[in-house]
Order: sequence, then C-alpha cells, then structure tokens
Amino acid sequence: MIGFLILILRLEPNETCENAITLMLGNCEVCSANESKYTCPRCEVKTCSLICVKIHKNELNCNGIRDKTLYKPLNKFNNLDLLSDYRLLEEISRSVNKYHKDINKRWTRFQTSLPIQLFKLRGAAYSRGIRLLFLPQNFARHKENTTYYDWKTKHLFWRIEWIFFSLSEKIKFVDDRVIDTEKLGTTFSKYLSQENHKPELELYYSADYSGISLLLKAEKTAERWYHELDMHLSLRENLKKKTIIEYPVIYVILKHQKDEYELINSDDEKECENKINENEEESSQNKVIDLT
Repeated sequence: MIGFLILILRLEPNETCENAITLMLGNCEVCSANESKYTCPRCEVKTCSLICVKIHKNELNCNGIRDKTLYKPLNKFNNLDLLSDYRLLEEISRSVNKYHKDINKRWTRFQTSLPIQLFKLRGAAYSRGIRLLFLPQNFARHKENTTYYDWKTKHLFWRIEWIFFSLSEKIKFVDDRVIDTEKLGTTFSKYLSQENHKPELELYYSADYSGISLLLKAEKTAERWYHELDMHLSLRENLKKKTIIEYPVIYVILKHQKDEYELINSDDEKECENKINENEEESSQNKVIDLT
C-alpha cells in the first residue's frame, strides 16, 4: 500500500491512479501484448481484458474466487489479510448461528427422547421381535413413514414399499398401514390381480406366484445381504428377528434373478446379529465418553 502511494506521488500531474495500477501490474500474462488491468483473486494472474480472463480460467481451470483459507507466511501478512480473516470468522459465525436456529439442520436422534407415538411404536415392534429404528425427522424416509400403532386395539399397521424391476427400471408401489397379522401373500396379491392389470408388470403376470421371490434388505450391515420372505406367513412373522429402518422395503424379483442377490442364511443371520450388537456397544461407549 505504501509503495502504491509513493508511485502515485511520482506520477505527472496529468496521470491518474489507473496509470499507477497499470505500472504496478505490468503486461498481461495471457497475451503479453497489452498492459494488464486486472488480477485474478485466486491465482493472481494478471490480465488485460475479459477475453484474457476467460482464457486463463479455461487453461488453469480457475474459478476466479479468492481462496479465503489459503496459507500466507507471517512476513507477507498485512492489514488487508487480517481484515479478510476477521470477515471469514464473522461469516462462519453467522453460518453456525443460522444452522443452530434451523431445527431440521441440528436435529439428530443422539441423546434425544423419542416422541410418545414413536416410543410406543418402537415398543410394539420390539414386543413382536422386530428391531425398529428411526431416522432424524428431516429425512424424507421418516417424513413418508405412515407406520402406526393403535395402542387401544394393540394392532400394528405398517407402511410397505414394493420395488419391482422391469427392463432395468425400478417401479415403486406403496401400501399404507397394512396390518401385521395379514399374510404377506394376501397383501401382495393385488399386484398380480388381472383386475388391477398394469402393463409395466407384464413379466410378473407371466411368472405368477411360483416364479416370484420377495426380498428384504438386511439393515445395519456393511454387506448387501437380503432376507427371503415367505408369502404364506404373516407380515409379523416375516419381520421377526429383522432390523427395520422406518418401514420395510420389499424387492419383488423373478426367481431366476436370485443369483444376483446375496441371500442371508441362518449362519449369516447370526453373524449379522452379532455385528449389530457390537456396533451398539461401541456406540453406547462413545456416548459415555462424550458425556464425560
């Protein structure tokens, strides 16, 4: 800054500050034909025109935005850099305050009590041997969930999402509040009924029940494992000893496609259960450490 002022004092009376800036910047580093007028805030390349600015951005893959966190040696640190850092801290403080006020951004299930209806729903699932987990309230899957427990009649109604595959395209159907005592085949039967004929499910009509398998993804595992469900059993029996996140998502596939999926057997299921228990113990220990 001091050098810039000295340069202005040395100019002739008819010369302006713009001339001083030009003398300090030198020639354009892109075309080298004209005196430079601009300095890129990010890479500090000197340019003379908009055309040269665009050329330098394309060649250097530069976005022209100053890097606010770029390291600068202390011997080159000046008052402008100090002001820039101060403004960066103010901007971070505003962002933190903004997200702190936004319930959807700061909400998690960690150390947070469940609402009474979700607490009862989880308890009802647990009494049926089902491990039910909930996502934070701002997640789309949580917002879509219509699973409901009627504590007066003691009935549990599930939301079920059916995923069909037709010519490598996913087709989704949803059933809201299916009672858990109903047989899975009865719930599924309407999708193979000729009364509700859907052209996109033509492959499944031709395969009929004998050529179709229903799979449920094994949650809380690193591997992509699937449980094969039994249409002759009720929804409650099929979900027993399973982990469900919000609601069951059932994949409807043709039986000859089963080789493409890693089906879980009794040994894998026990290993899966042990991993879940280990993860829970580790999580609970971390919570104790955080609280101390």
